[in-house]
Amino acid sequence: MSAVGVIIQARTGSTRLKNKILIPFYQDQGILEILIDKILHGLTGTPIVLATSTGEENDILADLAARKGINCFRGDEANVLKRFIEASRHYKITGAVRICADNPFLDAHYLSQLVNYAEAHEEFDYISFQLSDGRPTIRSHHGFFAEFVQLSALRKVQTVTTEPSYLEHVTNYIYENPADFNIKWLPAPSVVSNRLDIRLTIDTEDDFKSAQEILKLLGKAPLQISLNEIIDVVDRHPMLITKMEGQIKANEK
Repeated sequence: MSAVGVIIQARTGSTRLKNKILIPFYQDQGILEILIDKILHGLTGTPIVLATSTGEENDILADLAARKGINCFRGDEANVLKRFIEASRHYKITGAVRICADNPFLDAHYLSQLVNYAEAHEEFDYISFQLSDGRPTIRSHHGFFAEFVQLSALRKVQTVTTEPSYLEHVTNYIYENPADFNIKWLPAPSVVSNRLDIRLTIDTEDDFKSAQEILKLLGKAPLQISLNEIIDVVDRHPMLITKMEGQIKANEK
C-alpha cells in the first residue's frame, strides 16, 4: 500500500527575492508558515516533510519546521531530485505530494482532492492538474496546485538522466517523457483552466506586493481564501492583471 506524504521544497537562498518565504506576508507570518498551516489544517494525519538543504542559512527553516511540529529533511542544495528521494526514503514515503514553498495561495480543496485521488489510485506514477492547453499546472504561474509523484518514478528518473535541469526540477522529466510513465491528468477547475494571465507564485518583490494587495482587497486571512475568490477579486481589478502579465513575461518558465 502506498504511503502518501507531503514534501515541501524550500530554501532561503532565492536570487530574485532573498528570504521571500520568511518575510512577513500576512501579519507576522511568512509565506512558508502560512503554507504549513494550510496543509496542517487541510490534511489531518498526512505526514509532512520540509525538504531543505544542509547549508547553515537554512537552519532557520529547520527551526520553523520544529516549531510547527512537522518533519524536516536536509539534503543536497542543487540536486533536488536526490533530496526528494532521500527525504522520501528517510520518512518511509512511497508517494510524495510535491509543494513549492513560494505559493501562499495553494488551494486546500484541490490539495485534498489530489491526495485522495493518489491514495485511491496507486497505479499512477504521476498525478497533476492540467490546463486546457495541455500544460501541467506546475508549468503555469498560478501557484494554486500541487503535484503527486511515486518514489519509484523519481528513482527511475535518477537512473536515466544526469541533466542538471532534471535534477533541479524534480518532475519535469516525467511529464516530458509520458511514454515511460503512467500519468494521470486531472482537469484544472474551469475558472482557471484557460487563464494564462494569472501569476501568484512568488519569485520577485513585485510578485510579493501584488499578492499582498490581493490579501488586502479580500480582507481575509490566507487560510480562509479560496481559488474562486482570488480570481474574482483579480478580475475586478484589471491593474492586478496588468502587473501579473508583466511579471509573467519577465519570468517565463
